[in-house]
Amino acid sequence: MQKIGFLPEHLIDQIKAGEVIERPSNLIKELLENSIDAKSSEIFLHIKEAGMGLVQLEDNGTGIEFEELPMAFTRHATSKLKDYEDLYRLHTFGFRGEALASISSVSRVTCYSKTKNQKGGKIVIHGGHHLEHQIHPLQTQGTSFYIKDLFYNTPARLKFVKSHSSEKKQIQKIINSFLLCHPHVRFNIRWDEDQVKQYPENNLEKRIRQIWDNKNNNNYDIISFEQEFEGHKINAFYSPAMGKSNNNKLQYLFVNQRLIEDRRLHSQILKTLAPYWGEGQFGHYLFFLDIPTDQIDVNVHPQKTFIKFLKDSVVYSLIVNGIKSSFHKNEIKLQQGLQKFDKQSKDESKEVIKINNKFWLTQKEHKTYLIKSTQIIPYFLKRYYEKNFPLSNEQCLPLLIGQPFEDRITDNKRLQELKDYGFDFERIDQEHIILRTIPDLGIPLNYNDLGKWALKNLNNSPHEDFIIETPLEGQLLMSLIDKDAAWVKVVNENDLEQLFV
Repeated sequence: MQKIGFLPEHLIDQIKAGEVIERPSNLIKELLENSIDAKSSEIFLHIKEAGMGLVQLEDNGTGIEFEELPMAFTRHATSKLKDYEDLYRLHTFGFRGEALASISSVSRVTCYSKTKNQKGGKIVIHGGHHLEHQIHPLQTQGTSFYIKDLFYNTPARLKFVKSHSSEKKQIQKIINSFLLCHPHVRFNIRWDEDQVKQYPENNLEKRIRQIWDNKNNNNYDIISFEQEFEGHKINAFYSPAMGKSNNNKLQYLFVNQRLIEDRRLHSQILKTLAPYWGEGQFGHYLFFLDIPTDQIDVNVHPQKTFIKFLKDSVVYSLIVNGIKSSFHKNEIKLQQGLQKFDKQSKDESKEVIKINNKFWLTQKEHKTYLIKSTQIIPYFLKRYYEKNFPLSNEQCLPLLIGQPFEDRITDNKRLQELKDYGFDFERIDQEHIILRTIPDLGIPLNYNDLGKWALKNLNNSPHEDFIIETPLEGQLLMSLIDKDAAWVKVVNENDLEQLFV
């Protein structure tokens, strides 16, 4: 019979590491949380082989004192908790003092750190064994981690790590959560040997667009709302529908700036947004919940991604009522656009009014026409070229800053022909051209969209029909947004989309 004995400390660390560090994304999450807790304003992150080869993080935070470096990598050593009650007054990400000990027990770690009033220090730990701890003069305040060979000494856990593409996707989700939650922090992210991607200090909406618009598609409205009740606050953002699959949608839920996983809340958000997105359609969302620290319990999961709410009903009500109230605001926005159009359309020079990034209005022969943004360019160019072709220099609008395009197929003869349409493209190398002028249409169209459309669609036949017009009687449109119409509860972009089916 085996006798009962105490486990070795390094084995205890490896067991605890299995709870805290299951995959590379957990490691990166813990390091980023430490940097934010250290009040860093700039963070550099370099990831190789989806975090298995190298995770390098450098920040300009407060740093760790030389004497405390070994303690920082010891289990249950923390500066963030003093007594049990502090568990219910948490204002930091980390608090258990397990992360660095867990990381260093299953990888090879080198850490440099400098506080404001010290020269700096270095510590090296491989698989939980401290190999080096010495003074190491550093120029700038902050902490740097170089973590290599994750799970090198735990082959049983290594075989459960997923493919590089799967791990990279999960890491990107974690990085995005910090980018969105901390727009005041400057991030520089590098994958393998790729160029560094920069995320400058920004306001929240600009940072959201930078994350959501990975294809540089800014041509849609972001809906937002705020709600507050009994000290519980919510600040939320969501996009229009982005497709029929919910895969690859950027959907994040934060509680007190901590990313959480809550299937019930997630399902409730999707259910409440369904009337806006349309049946079978999904989009991005970002919900920030700010809840009194004594009203939640974070200490229910090793990775702190699940939270207990003392007042679940208040949280659910804030989310549901906030989303529904934002529907109403979107309805008012459409009505205001129509009222503005009715007023300006009396002036013949005002041929069009932009309702939002997806829809425009125009009038013709006392009828109201609703036009999608994807149709507005051919709609107006067709009408413009019927009266003006070829265009003179006076009918072209020079761009103060040229608009670049990737283009490998358009020959110089065709680029020359496009000048008759007001599009002056200049080839600068085999793969790129610059747009110098556009037709002076007198309406605020996107230069990038104009150039792309011209390269794809224009030829030497100015009378060719570029569009099938979609008429909509003004009376019908007004009835759609009539608040008193019993059969319409909410008017949004997806309702309007159905008119084009």
